[in-house]
Amino acid sequence: MSAVGKSRAAATALPDLADAAAILALDDLPEEWVDVPEWGVRVRVVGLTGAERDRWEEMRWVDKRNAAGKVKREMSLANFRASLVAISVRTPSDRAARVFSDDQVVALGKKSAAALERVFDVARRLSRLTEEDIDELTDELKAGPSGERG
Repeated sequence: MSAVGKSRAAATALPDLADAAAILALDDLPEEWVDVPEWGVRVRVVGLTGAERDRWEEMRWVDKRNAAGKVKREMSLANFRASLVAISVRTPSDRAARVFSDDQVVALGKKSAAALERVFDVARRLSRLTEEDIDELTDELKAGPSGERG
């Protein structure tokens, strides 16, 4: 049996996709409640949509001006964990409503590292943000600036 035949045979347990409406109507975001003893609360963590994850990754890039006045686009790890926690933690009554705004990421980053790591780990898992994805993002830091604009 060919590789294509094998993958098709393995997928026969699920129905074939007939139209986009069926997929677009699904609520396919996983969620998990996480006890955060450092904060004395339980938080609802929801996996990111594709657009939210793209936005979160894009937020990692910052423009920095060098001594010559040229702007360099660089990857930043500043508040890396807090930013993912902020975009992933949702209100108890509305899984689409964020608890933390983008303006609160810096303040959130000043909270317990243990608490942030606990919630970050769940947010990362629910959004399928793997160690390889994180390495890929942080490799940009090792490589240096991605380009100059002047």
